[in-house]
Amino acid sequence: MNKMKNLLLVSFLLLIGFKGFGQEEDAPADDFKKIRIGINITPEYCYRRLNNNGGGFGSNLLISSRNDLEIPKSGFSCGLEMEYAFSKKMSITGGALFSDKGYKTETMGLTYGNVNDPRLVFVANDPNDPALPNEASFIYNFYYLDVPLKAVYKVGNGKFKMRATLGFYVNVFLKATETTVLVSQSGSESKSTQGSWESFNHVNISPTIGIGVEKQMGDKHFLIIEPCFQYGVLKIIDTPVTGHLWSFGVKLGYQFGLK
Repeated sequence: MNKMKNLLLVSFLLLIGFKGFGQEEDAPADDFKKIRIGINITPEYCYRRLNNNGGGFGSNLLISSRNDLEIPKSGFSCGLEMEYAFSKKMSITGGALFSDKGYKTETMGLTYGNVNDPRLVFVANDPNDPALPNEASFIYNFYYLDVPLKAVYKVGNGKFKMRATLGFYVNVFLKATETTVLVSQSGSESKSTQGSWESFNHVNISPTIGIGVEKQMGDKHFLIIEPCFQYGVLKIIDTPVTGHLWSFGVKLGYQFGLK
């Protein structure tokens, strides 16, 4: 939760600083642009909500166990967007973005024994070998092509405006990976990544909401800072325990006005 608190604090400071920057000079009437194209990147705080998908009591135990072990991870989305304005206050946006969502586990300690102790899962000829890993964690990444359709409402005069965004993403599944992170007794770290063997659903729908600011720079250039949240309403996989991915991020965007 510390990462999410930090991201919320950064969002607040950026919005305050951006607003102050926009008010340093008298804001003349903005040069209205009906069509804009732009790029954005959104650092995100990502996690999932687990559901019992008809698996009975055993699935509830698994969900409880995973909730004790798994934690949020850092993710991102980036790509191209186009905004079409019906007026100075109302517009819609679409585009295509690449996103990395998911979650990870807490760091777990590994205990080694010898072949004469069948109770131990990890067996080594020399349990004191400093090259052996004594800690492990796992990172689960879900990669999507995100296609947004969002309505934007803007408030303000001049070149500085507040903006509220409401809409959804169509999330097209690309691939999922699992990264194993091992830390040896000597302190060295190694990572290995492999594709997931599970069959995840190919499409999801993620409603999204955002509240931020934009600043017009010159005649055709626009900067955007917008904290935003999205939640996958469809399950990611058809198994007794399934999940819904969600993320909170801060969109940092640049747009160029075409006309």
